[in-house]
Amino acid sequence: MTFGKTVKEPKTTADRRSTLLKQIENVPGIRYRELLRLTELPNGVLFHHLANLEEAGLIQVHRKYGKKTTRYYPINISERESAILSCIRHKPLRQIMLLLLDQDVCTLNDLVSFTHKAPSTLFAHLKHLKGAGLISAERKELCFLYSLVDRELVAEIMSKYKMSFADKAIDHFLEMVDEL
Repeated sequence: MTFGKTVKEPKTTADRRSTLLKQIENVPGIRYRELLRLTELPNGVLFHHLANLEEAGLIQVHRKYGKKTTRYYPINISERESAILSCIRHKPLRQIMLLLLDQDVCTLNDLVSFTHKAPSTLFAHLKHLKGAGLISAERKELCFLYSLVDRELVAEIMSKYKMSFADKAIDHFLEMVDEL
């Protein structure tokens, strides 16, 4: 994999597109700035080639205008997988999902202890995960119990793409999960 390694700028259009496709396949959900940095293509050249790849149906592009975020995915990634990948690329959401993988169900207090985030911040993250259909919340007495909707798929995707994340803690955790 070439994640995290700068690729020398290819000379031909076909080479540039091939390089972009490989980067997107190796790091599904990669953001524009990361592609810009890794490929060292000029901004306009990168934009042009990505637009052509999208128009040709060779990549999926997910734009979230409210957050001004654009992520690029290989064409063979399902909508569900891309939603999970998008969330695990965001550290606080990834932390929540890792704890839910480890403990099945968690309370807000469990999440506060694990992430060291304020409850109000966690509520926003939990709302995002719930809106993406990745977690569920069940009220039990005076608190909510949070759990992953599809633990197996989340674990599979985290394991499948673990090398595309720079966070060593995730790699360590996933190795422990693999040993179970």
